[in-house]
Amino acid sequence: MVYVENDDGAIVSTNYWDSEFNARGLAFLSINAGVYRLLLPKKSDDWLFEIASAKTIVISHGLNRNTGKDGFEILFDDHSNNPFYLHIDERQSDRIPLKIDQGWKGKFAIYTHDKREPIVTYDKVYFRLVAIPCFLPAGKEKKTSGK
Repeated sequence: MVYVENDDGAIVSTNYWDSEFNARGLAFLSINAGVYRLLLPKKSDDWLFEIASAKTIVISHGLNRNTGKDGFEILFDDHSNNPFYLHIDERQSDRIPLKIDQGWKGKFAIYTHDKREPIVTYDKVYFRLVAIPCFLPAGKEKKTSGK
């Protein structure tokens, strides 16, 4: 189990980098005080290059049509035809946002093992409830009834 100690939207401490998720190269999404915080595994340098060009962060939550399990799609929309994305299982998060959380909300921050502060932050993140994979820019999804 991943433990995250918070100070409002900031992460004070976490055992993520000592966890099985990190050992297996899996990211972890922690949400607190309106901030979506993505903790990246130690071996994710190639991801950072792809993430750097993102203009918008779009987080989708819903049933993954490929696995049949609930999960997240984190789309790093760089306004190209092939933006970088991560699909993570629902167990790789410490909270599941609700239907009322949909739309432009909060902030997004990325943490790596060697930094106490986020390496990058975004002022707004777009959250939606949709079946995944979705791969669509913010606001372009088909409307659903949600959970």
